[in-house]
Amino acid sequence: MSNFTSYITRKESLCIAHRLYNPNFSHQKNLEIYEKCTNCHGHNFNLFVTIKAKIDKETGMVMNFKDLKQIIRKEVYDKMDHKYLNEDIDEFKGSLMPTAENIAVVIWRWLKPKLPNLYEIRLEETENNATIYRGE
Repeated sequence: MSNFTSYITRKESLCIAHRLYNPNFSHQKNLEIYEKCTNCHGHNFNLFVTIKAKIDKETGMVMNFKDLKQIIRKEVYDKMDHKYLNEDIDEFKGSLMPTAENIAVVIWRWLKPKLPNLYEIRLEETENNATIYRGE
């Protein structure tokens, strides 16, 4: 079975606060674009990390889920869970807006060095809103 490619996905939940506000815009323009998200608020995000690789002939796995869980916990969960992105995460302290799209890109950049077969980051901000990032 080692000739078959498969995908595995690990789900984690993250409680994250952020504020969407561009200081280069007027307050009115920020309200028009970001509406109530101009205020500090939080979400219970669902993060899905997907790996794509050949099924290992000996183990029958793409990757051990236990190992995947540990990497995600160390590289993402421990850094982001119960944090205020605008102040606690270096990537968002400057001009990078902490939108779901940008959060997914940051997570990708943190995980890719540890997971060379990383295929996709799916980040659900609400039950109705999600973003998918598959690398640059």
